[in-house]
Amino acid sequence: LFSGHESMHGRHIPSNEQEGKRKGQSYTVQSAPTETLYKEHLEGKTGLGICPLRIDNTVIFGAIDIDTYDVNFLNGILAKIVKLDMPLVPFRSKSGGLHVYLFLSSPVQAEWVKSLLHSYVTMLGLPSNTEVFPKQAGRSASGNGNWINLPYFDVEHGDRTIVVEQVKNFEQAMDYAVSKRKSQT
Repeated sequence: LFSGHESMHGRHIPSNEQEGKRKGQSYTVQSAPTETLYKEHLEGKTGLGICPLRIDNTVIFGAIDIDTYDVNFLNGILAKIVKLDMPLVPFRSKSGGLHVYLFLSSPVQAEWVKSLLHSYVTMLGLPSNTEVFPKQAGRSASGNGNWINLPYFDVEHGDRTIVVEQVKNFEQAMDYAVSKRKSQT
Protein backbone atom coordinates (compact mmCIF):
# COMPACT_ATOMS: atom_id res chain seq x y z
CA LEU A 1 0.00 0.00 0.00
CA PHE A 2 2.73 2.47 0.95
CA SER A 3 5.46 1.89 -1.58
CA GLY A 4 6.89 4.74 -3.55
CA HIS A 5 10.24 6.20 -4.55
CA GLU A 6 12.73 3.39 -4.89
CA SER A 7 15.86 5.21 -3.71
CA MET A 8 14.87 7.69 -0.99
CA HIS A 9 12.67 8.00 2.06
CA GLY A 10 11.94 10.42 4.85
CA ARG A 11 12.61 10.00 8.56
CA HIS A 12 10.88 11.78 11.42
CA ILE A 13 11.99 11.77 15.04
CA PRO A 14 9.15 13.24 17.11
CA SER A 15 9.78 15.64 19.96
CA ASN A 16 8.02 15.33 23.30
CA GLU A 17 6.21 18.64 22.71
CA GLN A 18 2.46 18.06 22.36
CA GLU A 19 1.08 21.63 22.15
CA GLY A 20 -0.47 22.52 18.78
CA LYS A 21 1.10 21.01 15.68
CA ARG A 22 3.43 18.26 16.83
CA LYS A 23 7.02 18.88 15.95
CA GLY A 24 10.19 16.89 15.60
CA GLN A 25 13.20 16.47 13.38
CA SER A 26 12.48 15.48 9.76
CA TYR A 27 15.02 14.74 7.06
CA THR A 28 15.42 12.94 3.74
CA VAL A 29 17.62 9.87 3.35
CA GLN A 30 19.03 8.91 -0.06
CA SER A 31 18.52 5.17 0.23
CA ALA A 32 15.72 2.71 -0.43
CA PRO A 33 13.11 2.24 2.27
CA THR A 34 13.63 -1.27 3.64
CA GLU A 35 11.42 -3.76 5.43
CA THR A 36 13.42 -2.97 8.58
CA LEU A 37 12.51 0.73 8.31
CA TYR A 38 8.80 -0.08 8.00
CA LYS A 39 9.13 -2.36 11.04
CA GLU A 40 10.93 0.34 13.08
CA HIS A 41 8.15 2.77 12.13
CA LEU A 42 5.47 0.40 13.42
CA GLU A 43 7.51 -0.20 16.59
CA GLY A 44 7.70 3.56 17.24
CA LYS A 45 11.49 3.82 16.93
CA THR A 46 11.77 6.28 14.02
CA GLY A 47 8.97 7.58 11.81
CA LEU A 48 9.06 6.68 8.13
CA GLY A 49 7.97 8.89 5.27
CA ILE A 50 7.49 7.73 1.71
CA CYS A 51 7.53 9.77 -1.48
CA PRO A 52 4.64 8.43 -3.58
CA LEU A 53 6.34 9.53 -6.83
CA ARG A 54 8.28 6.60 -8.22
CA ILE A 55 11.21 6.77 -10.63
CA ASP A 56 8.90 6.19 -13.64
CA ASN A 57 6.57 9.07 -12.57
CA THR A 58 3.83 6.71 -11.43
CA VAL A 59 2.27 6.26 -8.01
CA ILE A 60 0.26 3.57 -6.24
CA PHE A 61 -0.94 5.90 -3.51
CA GLY A 62 -1.64 9.56 -3.05
CA ALA A 63 -2.84 11.65 -0.13
CA ILE A 64 -4.59 14.83 0.87
CA ASP A 65 -2.94 16.49 3.89
CA ILE A 66 -5.56 18.29 5.98
CA ASP A 67 -3.78 20.47 8.54
CA THR A 68 -6.91 21.59 10.36
CA TYR A 69 -7.39 20.51 13.94
CA ASP A 70 -11.00 21.52 14.64
CA VAL A 71 -12.81 18.29 15.55
CA ASN A 72 -16.16 19.43 14.12
CA PHE A 73 -14.55 20.39 10.81
CA LEU A 74 -12.69 17.07 10.59
CA ASN A 75 -15.85 15.14 11.44
CA GLY A 76 -17.59 17.01 8.62
CA ILE A 77 -14.86 15.92 6.19
CA LEU A 78 -15.20 12.31 7.34
CA ALA A 79 -18.98 12.47 6.86
CA LYS A 80 -18.58 13.84 3.31
CA ILE A 81 -16.18 11.02 2.41
CA VAL A 82 -18.81 8.48 3.48
CA LYS A 83 -21.79 10.35 1.96
CA LEU A 84 -20.04 10.74 -1.41
CA ASP A 85 -18.74 7.14 -1.26
CA MET A 86 -15.23 8.36 -2.04
CA PRO A 87 -12.40 5.79 -2.33
CA LEU A 88 -10.46 7.60 0.37
CA VAL A 89 -9.04 6.22 3.62
CA PRO A 90 -8.57 8.73 6.48
CA PHE A 91 -5.82 8.41 9.09
CA ARG A 92 -4.80 10.81 11.85
CA SER A 93 -1.61 12.61 10.90
CA LYS A 94 1.38 13.15 13.18
CA SER A 95 0.26 16.77 13.66
CA GLY A 96 -3.28 15.83 14.70
CA GLY A 97 -5.00 16.62 11.41
CA LEU A 98 -5.86 14.06 8.74
CA HIS A 99 -4.01 12.31 5.95
CA VAL A 100 -6.67 11.08 3.56
CA TYR A 101 -5.17 8.40 1.31
CA LEU A 102 -6.11 7.20 -2.14
CA PHE A 103 -4.77 3.71 -2.83
CA LEU A 104 -4.53 2.41 -6.38
CA SER A 105 -4.82 -1.13 -7.68
CA SER A 106 -1.88 -0.63 -10.07
CA PRO A 107 0.67 2.10 -10.87
CA VAL A 108 -0.89 5.22 -12.39
CA GLN A 109 0.69 8.36 -13.82
CA ALA A 110 1.23 10.90 -11.04
CA GLU A 111 -0.34 13.69 -13.13
CA TRP A 112 -3.69 11.84 -13.19
CA VAL A 113 -3.60 11.19 -9.42
CA LYS A 114 -2.75 14.83 -8.64
CA SER A 115 -5.69 15.95 -10.77
CA LEU A 116 -8.06 13.47 -9.11
CA LEU A 117 -6.93 14.47 -5.62
CA HIS A 118 -7.44 18.16 -6.42
CA SER A 119 -10.99 17.35 -7.56
CA TYR A 120 -11.55 15.56 -4.22
CA VAL A 121 -10.22 18.63 -2.39
CA THR A 122 -12.91 20.68 -4.14
CA MET A 123 -15.64 18.09 -3.49
CA LEU A 124 -14.74 18.03 0.21
CA GLY A 125 -14.93 21.82 0.42
CA LEU A 126 -11.27 22.18 1.39
CA PRO A 127 -9.18 25.25 0.51
CA SER A 128 -7.68 25.09 -2.98
CA ASN A 129 -4.15 25.30 -1.51
CA THR A 130 -4.62 22.08 0.51
CA GLU A 131 -1.51 19.91 0.07
CA VAL A 132 -1.76 16.80 -2.04
CA PHE A 133 0.82 14.06 -2.50
CA PRO A 134 2.38 13.50 -4.91
CA LYS A 135 3.23 17.16 -5.08
CA GLN A 136 5.06 16.69 -8.36
CA ALA A 137 3.66 15.14 -11.56
CA GLY A 138 7.16 14.07 -12.57
CA ARG A 139 10.70 13.98 -11.32
CA SER A 140 13.09 16.79 -12.07
CA ALA A 141 16.71 16.03 -12.92
CA SER A 142 17.86 16.91 -9.39
CA GLY A 143 14.75 16.30 -7.30
CA ASN A 144 13.25 13.24 -5.71
CA GLY A 145 9.82 14.56 -4.82
CA ASN A 146 8.20 15.20 -1.46
CA TRP A 147 7.48 12.53 1.10
CA ILE A 148 4.63 12.10 3.57
CA ASN A 149 4.77 10.56 7.05
CA LEU A 150 3.08 7.18 7.19
CA PRO A 151 0.30 6.23 9.59
CA TYR A 152 0.62 3.78 12.47
CA PHE A 153 3.88 5.07 13.92
CA ASP A 154 4.14 3.08 17.16
CA VAL A 155 1.25 0.81 16.22
CA GLU A 156 0.68 -0.34 19.83
CA HIS A 157 0.56 3.10 21.49
CA GLY A 158 0.42 5.74 18.77
CA ASP A 159 -2.42 7.92 17.59
CA ARG A 160 -1.80 7.93 13.81
CA THR A 161 -4.55 5.41 13.28
CA ILE A 162 -7.34 4.99 10.76
CA VAL A 163 -10.44 7.10 11.38
CA VAL A 164 -13.13 4.62 10.35
CA GLU A 165 -15.54 3.64 13.09
CA GLN A 166 -15.84 -0.06 12.33
CA VAL A 167 -12.06 -0.57 12.03
CA LYS A 168 -10.43 -1.38 15.38
CA ASN A 169 -6.82 -2.42 14.74
CA PHE A 170 -3.88 -2.25 12.33
CA GLU A 171 -4.72 -5.46 10.46
CA GLN A 172 -8.31 -4.36 9.91
CA ALA A 173 -7.07 -0.94 8.76
CA MET A 174 -4.81 -2.46 6.13
CA ASP A 175 -7.61 -4.78 4.94
CA TYR A 176 -9.96 -1.79 4.73
CA ALA A 177 -7.39 0.19 2.72
CA VAL A 178 -6.95 -2.70 0.30
CA SER A 179 -10.74 -2.91 -0.13
CA LYS A 180 -10.83 0.80 -1.09
CA ARG A 181 -8.21 0.53 -3.86
CA LYS A 182 -9.21 2.39 -6.99
CA SER A 183 -8.37 1.63 -10.60
CA GLN A 184 -7.73 4.37 -13.16
CA THR A 185 -10.89 3.55 -15.08
